[in-house]
Amino acid sequence: GYAYPYAGLEELRTCCDFNNLLFVFDMYSDQLGGEDARELGEVLLKALGGDFTVDSVFTSMAKE
Repeated sequence: GYAYPYAGLEELRTCCDFNNLLFVFDMYSDQLGGEDARELGEVLLKALGGDFTVDSVFTSMAKE
């Protein structure tokens, strides 16, 4: 709440969900090599942009 002082409840929830998604991505990408981490990042960016072509944890999380 301190990081987003002007956010309403719905906006704060969205910010918290996004931060949780970033933490999960960081945890997974730490275990991968450079190329695999880049590909996972592309999957995440596509999912956040609405392109849900890849069936992955990040696609499911971004949909919600």
